[in-house]
Amino acid sequence: MMIQGLRRAQVCAPVWCLAVTALFFSGFAPIPAAAQTVALSAAEIERLVAPIALYPDPLIAEILPAATYPDEVAAAADYIAQHGPTDKNIDKQGWDPSIAALARYPEALNKMADDMDWTADLGDTFLAQPADVMDAIQTCRGVAKERGALKTNEQQTVVYEEENIRIVPTQDTVIYVPQYQPQVVYVEDDDDDVNWGAWSPQARSLSGWEWRSGPG
Repeated sequence: MMIQGLRRAQVCAPVWCLAVTALFFSGFAPIPAAAQTVALSAAEIERLVAPIALYPDPLIAEILPAATYPDEVAAAADYIAQHGPTDKNIDKQGWDPSIAALARYPEALNKMADDMDWTADLGDTFLAQPADVMDAIQTCRGVAKERGALKTNEQQTVVYEEENIRIVPTQDTVIYVPQYQPQVVYVEDDDDDVNWGAWSPQARSLSGWEWRSGPG
């Protein structure tokens, strides 16, 4: 089933587009200044983004801004647990559009809500070091490619554009979300450690896309 009319996140600061050619930002509302005061190293940011770096670009484009609203992530997860992802009042809760988008997809929302420390760190780092976050995602994707874990298949198409690696849905209106363990997929192995099987029958729309997830 698809839920139509989902709003896209909007970017407020042009600098966020410096390394976002692989993502689908179209701008989102202003966000309070980040609480983070100490810049993270490239290696620290790579570890932070590793769990989502191989997600398709439209999904990352919602997760990053959503992570800057950790209180809303928690509130939305509680709300969806009570009312479900098809509740007609989701857009009336006053959440950021990125939160409303993820509310239609409880698997992604719950991933963030289940580890609020990680979510808050991701959001703070995205606010304080947006270009570094984008670079880290590209680094992780490059490593996964070298290890044979990032491939074009029926679910996704890997596009190489100069220094950027984009991950886009193979189908025009369906997004498949991979399930993988960062500590495994970024280590060289002949096997494909990204799980594409046993897809859930649930499907939600994200900015005109339909999301399908694998097993948790």
